[in-house]
Amino acid sequence: MNRNTIRALKKRKSAFEHEFLFCTDAKALDIQSVFIEKNGKKNEVVVRCKHSDNFDQTEKLVKDFFYPYEAKLLVANSEPIATGLLHSGRGVRHSTTPGWGTLGGFFRVRNNSNLYGLSNNHVISNMKMGNFGDAVHYSEGRAIAGKLVRKIPLKPLPQKNFMDAALFQVSDVHTGKWVPRKPSNPWIGPRLNMKVYKNGYGTGLTRGKITGYNGAAKVKLNGKVFAFSGIIAIKAFSGHFNKPGDSGSIVLSSSGNHMVGLVFAKHGAYCWALPISKIKPLLG
Repeated sequence: MNRNTIRALKKRKSAFEHEFLFCTDAKALDIQSVFIEKNGKKNEVVVRCKHSDNFDQTEKLVKDFFYPYEAKLLVANSEPIATGLLHSGRGVRHSTTPGWGTLGGFFRVRNNSNLYGLSNNHVISNMKMGNFGDAVHYSEGRAIAGKLVRKIPLKPLPQKNFMDAALFQVSDVHTGKWVPRKPSNPWIGPRLNMKVYKNGYGTGLTRGKITGYNGAAKVKLNGKVFAFSGIIAIKAFSGHFNKPGDSGSIVLSSSGNHMVGLVFAKHGAYCWALPISKIKPLLG
């Protein structure tokens, strides 16, 4: 294929991008990508699309559009997604959740080699709105972090809840990194005046101390009221320990860097967390 022919093929491909790939009116065609690829000594256009009932129609459109050049249509088994490093402390959410929460950290599940991310049920599952297999969105680059796989159900009043947590399986194209650093083992229980810190999407890195534990309260999550018991109260040394967007952050001890709790709410100047030991059912 000479230079003029290649130039003409590239121009045709650009026109296809404008008319079909990036055109919102052509969404029904479900076209995902278009490339010029080498097939032996020939250059050919390869278009990939989602599987749909319109495949034959789309295939004819592609071949007619690129004629007299070689073109073929292939069905893609997955959607294009960004790859990268997921950081604890960054934002995550379910598509139906009103706002962002925090990716608390990364865990392994017994008898399983996959990597899992932890946050609140009300953040990455939106209580009963989320179904297993639903996408969990990541704040950086609006990537898909993974899929929802486990959650501790939130019980309606008057039943008590002891944890607000869910796990998502990290996509194979991502890896995870604890920020600012990976916690030490084992996790520990709360103690009065224990100095702690957290890294959240709403307020970043904040420090404070535990002022109370084993508390109980009614808490509104995404517009619904639930009863919680075993609440840890934390007050910042300066300003606020948490604000909206920090739900799902892991509270760690300043001494020893042990996990202590999982942030899920706030009341006035106080952060409310639940004992991290209560996530055990998710990891068993």
